[in-house]
Amino acid sequence: MPIKKMFEAFIKNVVSLGINFQRQSHSKKLTVENVNDALVAYNYNPILGYRNRKGIKYVSVGLVDGQEVYIPEDKQIDLNTFINKPLPPTPIEKFFSFHWQACLKGVQPQIPENIAEQTRDSYSAPITVGQLQKAKMTDQSVHIISSRNDVDTDLYNTYMNIFNKSPSSPEVDVLCKNMEKDSAISPILPYIMHELSSDYTQHQDLILRIKIAEALIQNNFIPIENYLISLINLAITGINETSCEFIPIKDLAAKFLDNLIIKFTPQFPTLRQRLADHFSTIFLDKIQLNIGRKVGSAIALSYIGQEIVKDVILPKIPELLARIYQRRTVANELADISKLKSILLKLSGECFNRDTYDAIQKTGSPRLPPEIAELYNNLATYFGLDLFIYSAR
Repeated sequence: MPIKKMFEAFIKNVVSLGINFQRQSHSKKLTVENVNDALVAYNYNPILGYRNRKGIKYVSVGLVDGQEVYIPEDKQIDLNTFINKPLPPTPIEKFFSFHWQACLKGVQPQIPENIAEQTRDSYSAPITVGQLQKAKMTDQSVHIISSRNDVDTDLYNTYMNIFNKSPSSPEVDVLCKNMEKDSAISPILPYIMHELSSDYTQHQDLILRIKIAEALIQNNFIPIENYLISLINLAITGINETSCEFIPIKDLAAKFLDNLIIKFTPQFPTLRQRLADHFSTIFLDKIQLNIGRKVGSAIALSYIGQEIVKDVILPKIPELLARIYQRRTVANELADISKLKSILLKLSGECFNRDTYDAIQKTGSPRLPPEIAELYNNLATYFGLDLFIYSAR
């Protein structure tokens, strides 16, 4: 893609994300902080060398050696404004940017608890003229207001409890179904995404996270696009499982990644190509021969597009298998090699079946073009008749 178009797409994405931050902060105009938050979200350095300050007013204090000296204008502040000022409530919506950045950086956001009503003594400092009187203690009660209202608390307790369930639980299915259409979950979305991005100890937890993320991207009433990077990382985590014992998890994660691409390609036109480049690099890496990652990248590329499989995977299968067979393997790797070969056979058979069908549609004959026929003949030396038997299924 030309550099100009890539730059235009990048600027468009940053501004779009900055506008989302602007809306969440209830600002009437796009600020530098909004753009900086968007840049940090894309792992770029923020804008430097600016001052987000209002114009400073200066007043003259006299002449020094014929040079007039100006100092910032002093502002008189009523002592009562900061001595007897109660702490304001801090709703989540006013600090969306902070919580979201905290989630991305792996910091646990501060979740207010349901505290009981408490009272405390406060100061009372009336406005005075002349000598300032000492502040007096009063018996005025100041109610501490929880930053989370009852509705948000109920939502939090309802939806966050899903992470303690089994992915096959009927309750999980019901909650995921609600997540697909419930717009009221926006206030607790940062906490849900934090849990999705946190470490897990069992593969069942990863399945549950992917299932929840799949439900969230179906919801068109929440700003899920702000968490695209976290969602992609979740999918890549499942695809890059180092063991071949969890091929169903790899397939589930690859399918979720494909749904992400379909949903966000209108906003990010280069998303499919960038992910294809990422997994192609893993599959073609001649130094890192981890079989589990090779299997995951092959499955991911099969979802991203069969043309990529045909152009990237199939021509390199003989070389890849030769390298794996040449190295010293241990007994527990033989099963993984067999699974890798089965996945590659499946992809090759599907491509051969499609190419044969296309040839029949165009020419009325199953005869393939010479260069494509040569490709499958080379694969037949490794797969034998299994290639043609599989494609005939």
